[in-house]
Amino acid sequence: MKRSRFPVRIFGLAVLALTLAGCAAQNVVPLTYPATVDNAPWCRWDITVVAFQDQRPAPKLLGTLDEQTSYVAGSDVAEWATRAMFEEMKGRGCSCRYVATADNAGSGFVITGEVQQVQLDKVGLSTWKTQMKVRYTLTRDGEQLYAATHTGVVEKPIVLERDATSQIMAEGLQDITVQAVQAMIPAMEKVKAF
Repeated sequence: MKRSRFPVRIFGLAVLALTLAGCAAQNVVPLTYPATVDNAPWCRWDITVVAFQDQRPAPKLLGTLDEQTSYVAGSDVAEWATRAMFEEMKGRGCSCRYVATADNAGSGFVITGEVQQVQLDKVGLSTWKTQMKVRYTLTRDGEQLYAATHTGVVEKPIVLERDATSQIMAEGLQDITVQAVQAMIPAMEKVKAF
């Protein structure tokens, strides 16, 4: 009796597909943001955060895992950066609302942003490096109160590789978002003092 090799081939292909899927998943970076805000000054204003724009030529790409594989974002990078600003302002006590476009922002304090660089690279066996650059703009009733490009670099070893990429990306974004918020709050205080 002749045995069919068909089931063996299917099993082999299934194992290969699962192996490749497991390898491919290592290069997808879940974009998260820390939930805690430390040493936060009190904020008492209504703020509108407009969806940030991603100015990078390849919005899904983040950097290099190895010579053949690139890191890709698990979600939208501009939305991640927008959410970071929203959470930081809300965590400081501001009443925040999110809008998709500046046309829907209305009056009052409005924050917009442009993601200019997000780079993630594995630089050693268990060391990652991220470089970020985001331009933040604060306006009130159409008048620009603050505009600056914030940059940051984080490089460090992380023992547990499973969450390393997500962790270092969150740390890098939090670093520059906090810088921007700490610069914007005095600008808002100055305007409200008059």
